[in-house]
This record gives sequence, C-alpha cells and structure tokens, in this order.
Amino acid sequence: MYAVAQAAAGGDIMPLSEILNLSVYALVAGLAGIGVLLGFVRGISRQTMKFITVAVAFMVSLVICTGAYEWIHSYLEGKTMLDLTNKLGITLSEQMSALAGALEGEEAVYILAVPLTVVIIPLMFIGIFFVVAGILIVPYIMVCGVLGFTNSANSFATRVLGAILGALQGLLIAVVILVPVAGILETAQEAVTVAERDHKDFKNTQQISELYHTNLDKIAQNPVLNIADDHFGFIYDRFITIDVEGEPINVHTVVDDAVELYVYYGELDKGEGVDYKNLTEENKQIIDQMIDSFGDDKLMTIIVSKVFAAGGKATETGAFQLGIDEPLNTLLTSLLKVFATSDETNIEGDIHTFAEVYYLLSDEGVMASPDIEVMFSAFLTLDENGNSAFKRLSMILDKNPRFAGLSETLSKVAMDILLQNSGVDKDTVETIQDVKSTLNDVISIDKESYETEEEYKEAVSGEINNTLTENGIALEDEQLDQITDYVVENFGDKEEVTDADMADFLATYYDIYASGGTLPELPGGIEIPGGTENPDGTENPDGTGNPGDIVIPDGVEIPDGVEIPET
Repeated sequence: MYAVAQAAAGGDIMPLSEILNLSVYALVAGLAGIGVLLGFVRGISRQTMKFITVAVAFMVSLVICTGAYEWIHSYLEGKTMLDLTNKLGITLSEQMSALAGALEGEEAVYILAVPLTVVIIPLMFIGIFFVVAGILIVPYIMVCGVLGFTNSANSFATRVLGAILGALQGLLIAVVILVPVAGILETAQEAVTVAERDHKDFKNTQQISELYHTNLDKIAQNPVLNIADDHFGFIYDRFITIDVEGEPINVHTVVDDAVELYVYYGELDKGEGVDYKNLTEENKQIIDQMIDSFGDDKLMTIIVSKVFAAGGKATETGAFQLGIDEPLNTLLTSLLKVFATSDETNIEGDIHTFAEVYYLLSDEGVMASPDIEVMFSAFLTLDENGNSAFKRLSMILDKNPRFAGLSETLSKVAMDILLQNSGVDKDTVETIQDVKSTLNDVISIDKESYETEEEYKEAVSGEINNTLTENGIALEDEQLDQITDYVVENFGDKEEVTDADMADFLATYYDIYASGGTLPELPGGIEIPGGTENPDGTENPDGTGNPGDIVIPDGVEIPDGVEIPET
C-alpha cells in the first residue's frame, strides 16, 4: 500500500519509495555541486589538502569500523546481556532478566552480531567519518597557513582544477553515506527474495513483501546505489563478515534465516491463532520446519544454541521457571536443563526431542488439562503398536543420548502419575526405591536353586507383587505374569538395576497396565476395577446391595476413562 496522504492544500504527498529514490540523486548532486563550488573557491592547492583530510577521515573510519566487532567482543568479555541492558536503561521482565543474566559475553556477542554488523557498525562508519573529518579541519587550516595556500593566490586554471577535485571529494563523501545504505538495502532485498521464493503464499511473506515493495522498491533499484554497491560494496562486506570459530561468516545470512522464522511463525499463528496446549498436525509440521530452517547456517545455529543454553542454565539455577502444574513441571524442567550443555553440534536434535515430547503431551490432552487423573488416563493411551503414551515418551527420550540421563526423573514422574499424587514427593521417591530394591533382590535370586522355570518365575512374581501391593499398586494375574516375564528376560543377567532399568520397567508397566490393570487405591480406600468386571454373585464389601452391584460413596470422583461395570 502506498504511503499517500492528502496534503492540507489538497495535493498528494509523494510515495516514500519515490522520495527516497529522488533523495539519492539529490544527495549525490548536492555533494558534488558543493564540492565544485568550494573547490573553485579554494583552488587546486587548498582543495588538494582538503581532499587529503577527507581521504584520511575515510581510511580512519574504515579501519575503526572494520575492527569494531572484535573490539566490542573484547569489551563484552566478563559481562552478561543483563549488564548491557542495565547500562542502556532497558527494563526486562523477571523471566527475561533470568535469561539475559545467563547470556555471558561470549554468547551475547554472537546474538548481537546481527544488529551490530548489519546496521549499527555501517552507520557508525558514517558518523565516525564526519567526526574525524571535522577534527582534521584544524590541521588543514594550519598546514595551508604554513605553506601559504590562500584563495587569492589562485588563477582561473587552478580554480578549475580545484573544482574538479572538489567534485571528486563530494563523490567520496557520497560513497561514505551510500555504501552502508546500499548494503543494508541489499541485505533486506535478499531476505525478502528468500521469503517470496520459498514461502510465497505465507501470511507474513505477504506482509513483508508489501512493506518492502511499497517503500523500498524504487531506491533498491536506484542505479546510483547499484554503482556504489558494485564498486565499493566490499566496504560493507568487511563490516558484516566476522570470524566464527576460525571461519569467516557473512552475517546477512542470519537475516535470511530470521525472516524465514518470522514467516513460519506467521503461518503457525494465522487465522484464529495457535492453541499451544492442543497442537494440530499442521502446527507440528510448521514447528519442525522452523527447527530445520537454521540448520545450514553455522552462525544462526550458534546463536540458537547460545539462547537455549542460557535458558537451560537459568533453569538449572531456578532463575527461570515454567510455572506449570506438577508433575509436568518436573518433566519439562528436567528437559530444559539438558539445554544448558547444548551447542551448535547438538542443538537441532535437542530441540526436536523437546518438540516431540511436547507433541505427545499435546496429542494426549495432557497440556490442555494437567489434572492428575486426566494425565493418568492419557498416559495409558495405547497406539497402533500397543505402546502406551508413557512408553512412547520413554522411547522419544531414549532416541537422543543427551536425554537418556533423565531416567530418574522419568521414573519419578511415572510413579507420581501412577499414584495420582499432585507432585513428586517423599512417598513417590520411597515407592521407587522399594520397587528398585525388589528388582535388585529379584536379579539376585539363584535360578538354579529352583527345579523348574515356572517355580523360578513364581518366586520373581511373588517378590514383585508383594512390593507393588504394599505401595497401593496392583495388576491382574495375567498382567503380573507379563511384567514377570519382562523382568526375567531383561533383568536376569544384570548385576544391578540402574535408573534407566527402572524407567524401562515403569514404561513397560504402563503398557501392561493399560491392557487391564487395577487402578491404584483412591482417596477413602475405594478401589475401582479397571478392565475387569465384578464377577456375578459377589456382594459389596459391606454385604449390601444386589449381587454384582458396586456402590460408590458420595464425594468420591471417578477418574476419566475408568469404566464402571453395568449392574
């Protein structure tokens, strides 16, 4: 949309793109014209001295700005991003302050590389040039005075030569101003081109495309800017090329990736917006594409890894907290802590693992309703392969060795949900230790001391059943046989049960439990059959009611997904 408005006199204001385009011509013509006039007045001698000062200012500003990134890098050593925001008077939220405090100098400088090299340092180049040129006026006047270069000593010929040199000086000043502008525009143009080429119909592509073409099309195609970029573009390239772990990297590629992420985010949040507690398949595909989009760019990968590492460190110290209900908080917080050691070699896989866990929680409705009973039922959901949701969670984490160390946390969460607690507590931990101790006792049983395999399995089954029953957890006989077979086959040759073994045991328990186990004891001591019917002819515990009836006392809620046998 063109930026056109009605003027007070009834005329139209020229579109911004046209104004900027004409400004380029005006700038070059104006600087060259002023140079001609001043050069004619000064004559060749004084104008030569003046040109030298301008050239010196150009070289000094170029040297300073070429090394500016390295100097800023040195300045940032030992400082955090929070230190910098405080110096600038920027107020951050508590959570953002936690993240900023975890971003130290080495990490912060990579994140600041984009605004520094693409915009700030090139604009510094213009400012430093004029400051140095202004300072050099003093030695210029002194040298001209000592050498006797005066305006009155010039002939017409020397004035014409001075005018020509003055025009060249004006053009040099124009180069100082236009080259950074041309470089910034080229970076923007390339980013828009990437978005339009690869994501043409995306919501945010249309927005940035309209914004760019409305305001910058004319100036981006300006022949004067193109000439400046073609012949002096190396200057801007020096500003935006930095050393990243011994490899020269052009920072404008990060802009391309940032625009691509912005485009993906717009598609994720289009229409009525995204429900992050209940992701659609399309949502998940876009998130996966966002994760993959930075993988080919070394600097962007480093930047992303630094940000996630800062989040992991802040989570470790407790400065950053999710603030969600237990036991999801324990699970997701443990996952976030893994990012504290993420780097460019593993960050993409780490984010994908976290995303897969989040997808699972979303698919099973756990994120939308973190009620412990809903979560219990959700984790019992079997897929087409007969794997419970909890087993699938365990399998996702096992695929990434960096998350395999979460076995202890996984066991706590599994037991916490199984016992339907409201958060990992002392009882949960003690139950885990009881079961783990039993499994260690089981693997120490001398199999040879039993005459038959069946007798050996009966002994193992008895140990497991006693411990589970004592902790309010039970399985039907058929399911108990299955868990016994699993322990015999997988733990029989082990010397000691590890945290990983314990997590696998509980994941397998969930699979078997989902096929018909008995729910843990509910508040009030009421047990509800899960998966088996009350045999006909039996009476309620108090001897009342019709045979086969089950009476649920007032105030006792039935967990979602639990079927009560018909009477």
